[in-house]
Amino acid sequence: MIARTEIRTGVRAVLDNTRQLAAFGLMALFVVQMQITTVWQALDVGESLVASDPPIEAVAGAFAGLLAVGIYSGIHQLSTGSDSAGVRPLLLTSVAPRSVVLGQTLAEYLKLLGLLGGLVALPLLAIGAGAATPLVPLVLVVGALPLLWGGLLVGHLAGLTIQTAYRRVPGARIVRGLVIGGLTLGAVIWWLQVVEAQRIGDAASNLLSITSIGPLQAYARTLLVPVGVSATPVDAVLALGVLLAVLATTAIVVRVEIAHDARERPERSASAGSRSVPIAIGSRPSLRLGWRYLVLGIRNPSRFSHLMFLLIMLVSVGGSALTNPSLLIQYAPEVGVVLATAVAGGAYCLNPLGDDRDQHSLVLTASPTLRPLLRARGVAGMVLASVVLALGLGVGLLDGRFLDVAGFLALAPVLFLASVGTALGFGAAVPSYEPNEDGGTIQPSSMATMPFLLGALVLGSVAVVLVLATIGGSSARLLAVGWGILLPTLAASGVLGYRYAVKRFDGLTLDAY
Repeated sequence: MIARTEIRTGVRAVLDNTRQLAAFGLMALFVVQMQITTVWQALDVGESLVASDPPIEAVAGAFAGLLAVGIYSGIHQLSTGSDSAGVRPLLLTSVAPRSVVLGQTLAEYLKLLGLLGGLVALPLLAIGAGAATPLVPLVLVVGALPLLWGGLLVGHLAGLTIQTAYRRVPGARIVRGLVIGGLTLGAVIWWLQVVEAQRIGDAASNLLSITSIGPLQAYARTLLVPVGVSATPVDAVLALGVLLAVLATTAIVVRVEIAHDARERPERSASAGSRSVPIAIGSRPSLRLGWRYLVLGIRNPSRFSHLMFLLIMLVSVGGSALTNPSLLIQYAPEVGVVLATAVAGGAYCLNPLGDDRDQHSLVLTASPTLRPLLRARGVAGMVLASVVLALGLGVGLLDGRFLDVAGFLALAPVLFLASVGTALGFGAAVPSYEPNEDGGTIQPSSMATMPFLLGALVLGSVAVVLVLATIGGSSARLLAVGWGILLPTLAASGVLGYRYAVKRFDGLTLDAY
């Protein structure tokens, strides 16, 4: 019953949200294109699985990838909470804790299974067609089910460990963000290798060379016995060991989650600690507020989820760098400048009052103007952008591009200020005050986010080209025209955006709001 309620709640939340429906539609188009590109390789895989020498290593590598997906999903779920996380304490007092844990985990498992089913449906049919029997895809699906469940539970165990570390290890949230970001980036890079190689078997073999998955090879051989693959008694014992490990993991995770809930219950009313502003920041309100925004962002990285578009573009454009790492070093300064331009305004300025909704009455009455608050968001965004810029320019210095780095460094303040002012203008024009469905965070409106990010990427790229052309000694007339268009555009966009945001928010009152 708990699992059914969880699934119905999640489906209803998606159907009632136009933005999520649009996102699922775009994802469906991408999935269809992805499946079409893998059909021919899937046909070859199906044919090879019934041949005299089946690619057991590739199947084991695919199973290892499935385990990784389950682990990542489990960690992510523990980080964001389930759809009924708000009523979990009530469930624990009215239903057996074991039933609550198993019900919510089963709901998550079924959701993940539905998502993966949509991703691999066409390739599985192609594998069956290549093998000339539906038994092959059926056996693969049956064998994948317990592995996905086991990976999900291992992810839960890792997520609980991370949650416990939050209260005991300083900076644990930053580490968690880096770990999850690294896992996500690794998964995307592995998939780009699949697409680049155009051979699922090769990509799975690459995964095999990284991980020690001997038991999974035995599991795969034992699983494929009905389609003619030979397996030894040792293989059968190892396959049984894999299944028993899944069962043991289930029992362990259930006990650990029950114990974790019992420990957490008395601490739910404890207030979170606050971090004081360093003395070096000074007494200026904008700097002190900027520090607070930085701390809030570090404590809750989901505030930056609207910038995922930048990560997707970066990975998509940088896919060729996987086969030629020298490209990464060659273009690191340029990419750093462009990304930093987008981050400066995009991190905090696209929704200036959105995530301060619970303090609007104080914000609108405590000061005659909101300029310090707007400037604080700009300061916080420029600090993050400076980190991104430093990474890119640092690689440029190691590569010996001192003149290019100096030119980019000289132009960076202009780009940052223009980005902040423009983002504040977009955020003032299209504010968002409704919390996100998962996690309760308030994200900027997509009508402000997408135009700003695209514009920042374009103007940042133009600025990079002009700096390189100036250092390279291009035509003075063309350079004069280029700079004569870019600099006034940046200045007008930044100044007008900032002034519009000040006028818009200073005009707000409690009655009008």
